[in-house]
Amino acid sequence: AGDWNGDGIRSVGIFRNAKWHFDMDGDGRWSDGDQVTRFGQEGDIPVVGDFNGDGIEEIGIYRAGRWIIDTNGNREIDPADREINLGTAADKPVVGDWNGDGTDEPGLYREEAA
Repeated sequence: AGDWNGDGIRSVGIFRNAKWHFDMDGDGRWSDGDQVTRFGQEGDIPVVGDFNGDGIEEIGIYRAGRWIIDTNGNREIDPADREINLGTAADKPVVGDWNGDGTDEPGLYREEAA
């Protein structure tokens, strides 16, 4: 789920086989105004957050410790996107505004060894 259009309301999104499907009009069903884009590859873990503080949530992917975040919001992987090396293949990505500045940041969940 994410606020794909900046209206302040989160709508459904689906990530399947490196394709993102966005319910842009928030009606809960596929209609003419909705969008599909390819961002990432099979096996990636999708992440969503307002990474640039503009009020519209951006998409990203986590791939074995590498984050690719669509910070320019064009829903294409390009040189303007932010890439971060944080984590390992065993970690789980999490997103949140950890410091209260209104912008989301990446984080990790890592299980402790027994």
